[in-house]
Amino acid sequence: MKYLLLLTSYFLPVILAAQSIPEKAPDALEQIMVPGGKIYVVLGVVLIIWFAILFVLFRTDRKLDKLEKEMRQNS
Repeated sequence: MKYLLLLTSYFLPVILAAQSIPEKAPDALEQIMVPGGKIYVVLGVVLIIWFAILFVLFRTDRKLDKLEKEMRQNS
């Protein structure tokens, strides 16, 4: 639950700030990535990496909680 609150508090200002960015002419990278659909592949890969990192983080946190609980019971 605390991770969800942390993620929300991080991404909400980023999303709100991105909505107020003025339009400009596309640069060279945008001209290459957007029309060919390559930008969506890049975004997909980045999302997969973030979800994998979060999965490992949550799993490690659960294991640590379990070990801490076992240590408290044994002592």
